[in-house]
This record gives sequence, C-alpha cells and structure tokens, in this order.
Amino acid sequence: MFAVGADIGGTSVKIGVFEDSGKIMAKSRIPTRKDDNCRHVLEDTAAEIKRLLRANHIEPGEVLGIGAGVPGPVADGVVMHCVNLHWTDKVDATARLEEMTGIRTSLINDANAASKMLLIEKLQDIVSLQTEAIKNIRIDKLTVWDGGAKNGDGRTTTANFLSGMLQSLPPLHDVAGMAGLDLPDYLGKVKAEETAAAATPAAETKEEENPAKK
Repeated sequence: MFAVGADIGGTSVKIGVFEDSGKIMAKSRIPTRKDDNCRHVLEDTAAEIKRLLRANHIEPGEVLGIGAGVPGPVADGVVMHCVNLHWTDKVDATARLEEMTGIRTSLINDANAASKMLLIEKLQDIVSLQTEAIKNIRIDKLTVWDGGAKNGDGRTTTANFLSGMLQSLPPLHDVAGMAGLDLPDYLGKVKAEETAAAATPAAETKEEENPAKK
C-alpha cells in the first residue's frame, strides 16, 4: 500500500508518493499558478498526484490516503482563509481533492503538520522515558485465586485478570496524547460506544437479545 503527501504553498506545490514502510517512491514540484487568485491550485495538485501514480503504476485503490498541508487555518478539513493563496473565503479543499482524485484526503495547517512530525520522530524516546520511569517499581507477588469456573462472559478469573492487565497498557493513541499529538483518523479511534456498551447491565443485554420475552 502507498500514501501521498502534498505541501500546498503560495510559490509551489511539493508532492511525494511513499510506500507504507516510509520509503519514497516518487516526488515532484510544480509551480503555484497565481492567476484567478490561485483558484487552480487544487486542480493542479490533483492532476499531478494522478500523474505520479500513473507513472509508478499505482492504482488509486492502493493508496491509503492523501495528507496535505496548507499555509492557513483549517477546521474539519475546510480552509478558513489563506493569505498565501489569496483565499479570503472558506474553501473545502479536502472534499475537492477527494472528488478529483478519488482518494481519501486529510488536510492540516502546514505549521501544525511540521510540529506533529517532530513529535512523531521523538515518540519512541518518549515511550522509552516512560518505561524507564516505572521499570524499578517492584511487584513481589501476584496471587490469583481461580477455581476454574467461568464467569458470565465465558472466561475464567485468570483470563479476565490477564486481559485487564493487557488493557491497562497505554494504547498508541494514549501515548501520542501524552505528547500532545492527535494521530490521523486512519490509525483508528477509541470508540466511546464500546465503553457505554460495556457498562450496559447484563439483564438489559439479554432482553435485547430476546425481544420475544418482552
């Protein structure tokens, strides 16, 4: 699988195609057309992305997504305004790039993207420091009493205990959050619905499973 990165600026647009391992497959740079207040920059960007993919025999379905940065404030994929591109009104650049390329697109302010990239590069060091901070905490003994009987979820006490320990380890999103970093949506999100479902009483769940008994 592949990914595309684009830096849309007032002077030029820089585009790169990457393997999911991070290896760069192709890159190009095109000038930003100034006519009509840079109204063609998104079309030119989409056209160049498609050209690079064709040149490297990559189908749009093989691309995980496009990540693009623009020099202006972005809210929910919409550029609020952009002085460098002479955009005085809101531009839904995300929707337009997705429509023209057929590839899922994520848009971000380029300064924010740069700071996140720096944090991502240091994420392993942050995790190492967190591990170092707790590695000397001594746990002398763990005792689990298990008679072999299964609970309502069909698992034994030991199984639930081990599952709870694993779930207590900080997931990737939590670790990133400690560094002030929001990971992209395509890496997944923790669903609030799952937490709510877990808190649903067993009696209510059984009633939903057996509506005929109501």
